[in-house]
Amino acid sequence: MRVAVSARGPHADSDIDRCFGRAYWYYILDTNTEEAIAVDNTEIRNALGNAGQMASELLKDYKVDALLTGETGPKAHRHLLKSGIAIFHGAAGTVKQTIELWQTGKLFLAGNPNGPGNPFCLSQAEEEIRYHPPEPKLSLVGLYR
Repeated sequence: MRVAVSARGPHADSDIDRCFGRAYWYYILDTNTEEAIAVDNTEIRNALGNAGQMASELLKDYKVDALLTGETGPKAHRHLLKSGIAIFHGAAGTVKQTIELWQTGKLFLAGNPNGPGNPFCLSQAEEEIRYHPPEPKLSLVGLYR
């Protein structure tokens, strides 16, 4: 079985990347042979749109059976399931720790997406995301006196 983990780096001791489509790396482990490869996701991560769908295709090309990640958006989730890839949410810590959580049954099989499927994943922490409304072009204050 091949399992992929969304990661911030190419090693087993790298932190996981909670985002699927815009993850920095995918760490792919063959559980039968214990061989692992790291796939750089720079091109897809920097795509203007459909990163989750493109990442799903990438994992399908690597014949991945299961994905361990923090979150998936709606389109990516559907595409992964259509490709026959099981999705496990709840990844935490390092890649190695996440694989251990999965092997001991502590990650849950995702029945639904748990992410918005938008550029929020470009920021590592949700606290960093701020909404800045555009400046008004015309002020109506004082027009009706």
